[in-house]
Amino acid sequence: MAMIEVTWQPSKFWLAGRPLTGFYAFLLTIASFVVRGEDALWGVPILAGVVFWGLTMSIMLFNDWVDREHDLKKGKSFANEHADELIRYWVRLSSVTAMALVVLSWYSVPVASLCAMVWIVGVLYSYIPHWYLVQNIIVALCSGAPALVGSCYRGDITHEALVIFALFFSLILIREVYKDIEDAEIDAGYKATMPVRLGHTLTAHRLLGMYFFPALCVAVHPNPWITGVGGLGLAVLMFKYSELLGDPKKVVASKATMNLILMALLLALLFT
Repeated sequence: MAMIEVTWQPSKFWLAGRPLTGFYAFLLTIASFVVRGEDALWGVPILAGVVFWGLTMSIMLFNDWVDREHDLKKGKSFANEHADELIRYWVRLSSVTAMALVVLSWYSVPVASLCAMVWIVGVLYSYIPHWYLVQNIIVALCSGAPALVGSCYRGDITHEALVIFALFFSLILIREVYKDIEDAEIDAGYKATMPVRLGHTLTAHRLLGMYFFPALCVAVHPNPWITGVGGLGLAVLMFKYSELLGDPKKVVASKATMNLILMALLLALLFT
C-alpha cells in the first residue's frame, strides 16, 4: 500500500500577519516579567504574550489591507488580490485575540488595558495623517510597549523596565527610518518621511545622532549581558552605517543587522 505523505504549509494569510514580528512581541512580553523577577513564567505572562502576539498580527494585517493599493508600487500584491479573504481572516484572528484579551482582563485589568490601548492605536495608525515622523514614533511606541507589561502587572515601573522600553523604542525607531530609506522613491507624494523630506544624505546624518539614544540605554542598563550584546550590536550597526551613508541600497543589510540585534537582546533578557 502506498504511503500517503501529509505535509503542512502555513496559511498565506497567517504569513501575511508577520508571525515573527508577533513572536517578537510575545518574547518581549515574557522578558518584561523576567526582569521583574517573576519565578512562574506561565499563566498571566504566557496569556499576555499570546494576546500581544495576536494583536500585533492583527495590526499588521489590517494595515496591509488599508495600504493594499499603495503597496502595489512595492511589488506586494497579495493584500490587493485577496482583499475580501484577508479582511475576513483579520476578523477571525481579531475575534480570537479579543477573547484571549477578555480572559486576560479577569486576571489583570491594567495589563489588558495596556494591550487594548496598543491594539486600538495600532489599528488607527492606518488612518493617521502621514505627518512627519509621527507614524514612526507610533510604531516604535507600540513595539516597545510589551516591555512594560510586567511592571504594569506588578503595579509599578522600575528603572530597569523603563530602560528596556527606551532601548527597544529607540532601536525600532531607527529600524523604521531604515524602512523609509528602502521605500523613499515609492513614498514620495504619499508619506512625509525623513528620506522624502530631507534626502538620503541628511537622513543618514540624522541616523548618526539617533544611534546615541540606544547606546545610552545599553550603557546604563544593570545587566552586563545587555551592555555587551547591545554595545557589540551598535558597533556593527555603525560599521554598516559607513556603507549606508554612501549607498541607500545598503539599508537592507542594516535592517537585517537590526533584526539580529533585537533578537539577541531578547535572548539576553530571557536567559541572563
